Amino acid sequence: MKRTLLAIFLLAISGPIVAQDMTIDKKDGQSVEVGNLSKLSFSDDSITVTADDGKSQSYSNSSIGKLRFGQATQIAPVKAIDGKLEYSVQNLAAVVRDSKGETLSIFNLSGKAVLEKSITADSQDIDLSGLAKGVYLLRLGSKTVKIVL
Repeated sequence: MKRTLLAIFLLAISGPIVAQDMTIDKKDGQSVEVGNLSKLSFSDDSITVTADDGKSQSYSNSSIGKLRFGQATQIAPVKAIDGKLEYSVQNLAAVVRDSKGETLSIFNLSGKAVLEKSITADSQDIDLSGLAKGVYLLRLGSKTVKIVL
């Protein structure tokens, strides 16, 4: 159970997942079809599931046996830093817009700079393929966000 919740949490923080549907298999043998998943929220004792239609339902952690997702159709690109940055896990690339003259820096979780680029164009592609999979801090100008590759 804890492994399943951890896997869902890691997927949730890495970017929005576009899935066909989600099903909750409860310990009492009942299954609940959620439909297209919009959001998962976790608390100490429950999970709140929000479908694309905006309807939310909470389930106690102790009542859930398994969470099943339909076929994932894509992991959507994440937009961060006021729309100036997009990055794609599949393509291992970032696109920086409207930031000419600023510096993009990526740091590992030890604080070491692993990539620094001066932004010299209105729209600039940054290759992230040289970075190992993991969690990084990306700083663009004076703002910092977490990215997961």
